[in-house]
Amino acid sequence: MLTSCSGQGGGEGWFPLIEGERMVYAVTVESDEAPPPETWTLTVTAPQTVAGQRTQVRHHRPA
Repeated sequence: MLTSCSGQGGGEGWFPLIEGERMVYAVTVESDEAPPPETWTLTVTAPQTVAGQRTQVRHHRPA
């Protein structure tokens, strides 16, 4: 995921940072008291400037 720090699209990598992209993925926790599996959605919105650096904005939310 470090390649995503460049601010350019991630191509074939996991969670590419391409504006308008939407990915649905499973979240599971493995432990003795694990919560049930969840489905989450990642969306990428327009770049913003944070602390003087241009960055893509990702939102991870339960579906």
